[in-house]
Amino acid sequence: MIFELPYPPTLNTMYPTNKAGIRFLSKKGRAYKAEVYGLVLEQHGIFKPFTEPVKATVHLCVPDLRKRDLDNCLKAIFDGLKEASVYMDDQQIVEIHAFKHDKVKGGTCTVEITTV
Repeated sequence: MIFELPYPPTLNTMYPTNKAGIRFLSKKGRAYKAEVYGLVLEQHGIFKPFTEPVKATVHLCVPDLRKRDLDNCLKAIFDGLKEASVYMDDQQIVEIHAFKHDKVKGGTCTVEITTV
């Protein structure tokens, strides 16, 4: 299955730390998960989640020329897809291929999830 998603927030934006040192899901994080859920439903309708091990291929086109760590975006993407019931748990992801591409206005994210 292929999903066209918005460019994800960074890990620190999605899961900031409060003054007590506890990480929490931010408003931006909740909004991203909700947007992913809506897009998954729009693109594929209701379907049965993957229950077996899966592999993920991620293509990210950055939204601007700031320095960005590729791995910093993956957690938000995989958490969003889990929340959208693409798979039961992101522990099912046993293989990841991730690619960072040139700038595209607004940024883009394409994810392919397949069984192993």
